[in-house]
Amino acid sequence: MLRSAEQGYVPAQTGMGEILISGRHNGAIPNYADADRWLRMGATRGDADAQLWLGSFTSREWFGVTDYREALKWLRKAAEQGQPTAQFCLGPDVEDGEGVPESDSLAAVGTGRQRSHSS
Repeated sequence: MLRSAEQGYVPAQTGMGEILISGRHNGAIPNYADADRWLRMGATRGDADAQLWLGSFTSREWFGVTDYREALKWLRKAAEQGQPTAQFCLGPDVEDGEGVPESDSLAAVGTGRQRSHSS
């Protein structure tokens, strides 16, 4: 997989990021720096799964810093491509204003559900 990732095969880049996050390549120790690098490669080339991973881990400080705006950017990109987990993750963050202004309408789009409002 590494050779394919190095040759620019996007699913392999995402796969390398997933392997490095989980620590499957060297025992139980995740390699966040390399995982971030591979996932960014896949995410910038449009891979929805890489965008999901990047958004999820950026919002949880796994890559050193919590950056909700960066996380939201990647989750939105993945959700717009129909990545269901990204849609699910995006809804509550936007609905609650987690790092971004609250938006019930965007939250409804992110989760694929409509909210009813009572006056």
